[in-house]
Amino acid sequence: MDQKKPKFLRSDGRPEPRSVDDILRDAAARGEFDRLPGKGQPLDLEDYFASGPEHRVANKILKDNQVLPQPLQDRKEAEALQQTARDLLVREGQALQETREEIRQASLPLFGCFPDRPTAVSCLGLDVWPTCFAEPVAGPKPDTRQVVRQAEHLRRLVARHNGRVASILARYLDLLEQANVSIRRLNEQIAFKGNLRAGFQMMPLCDLAAREQEARAQFPALPALPEDLPGRIRAFFRETRQPFWKRFL
Repeated sequence: MDQKKPKFLRSDGRPEPRSVDDILRDAAARGEFDRLPGKGQPLDLEDYFASGPEHRVANKILKDNQVLPQPLQDRKEAEALQQTARDLLVREGQALQETREEIRQASLPLFGCFPDRPTAVSCLGLDVWPTCFAEPVAGPKPDTRQVVRQAEHLRRLVARHNGRVASILARYLDLLEQANVSIRRLNEQIAFKGNLRAGFQMMPLCDLAAREQEARAQFPALPALPEDLPGRIRAFFRETRQPFWKRFL
């Protein structure tokens, strides 16, 4: 028994080409337009005619060419810029977490030569102990040359991390500044043009300083390691290690 073929398909299985008028006609025949909101009521064209004939023509031309009116474009840009700023913090936060883990791994050999945190802070000339640094643990002193090489590598990693943090904050604030420009332009047009609804207004991002502080708290810079770090390591080893000949006494 032959199965009934699906509607609107050709014999070869391809969709049958149908015009918009055909689709609307079939929908009306099925009663899909019988209970539309506002059916039988006059259209509210107050906003349409309030804009004036010259604006209606201009808006029609813009719409036909898929160009938004400037107020809507400003609002769209402001919202997009704010979303880009939020996405930036999320994306870079994940990347910086990987960098901090790399720093922690690189600090393991270095801080194995210090007996405790106060000694390490004093030797390295730091004000605070970075949370991503390994905790100093007393143990056998590692090879001096190896520690010096690792210290240089760690210093470069910290400098790269801090440079990236500065770049993130600069880009984040720049995006918010651009969003503010679009918001101010939008609100000015609403204030000076009577044909725009006040509901299109947006609150400016006034307290950018607070936004910056929040971002800095999320992406704290690490204390920069001193340029003379290798010399500090060697000096510490000289002070704490006995001369070679005394180790056998």
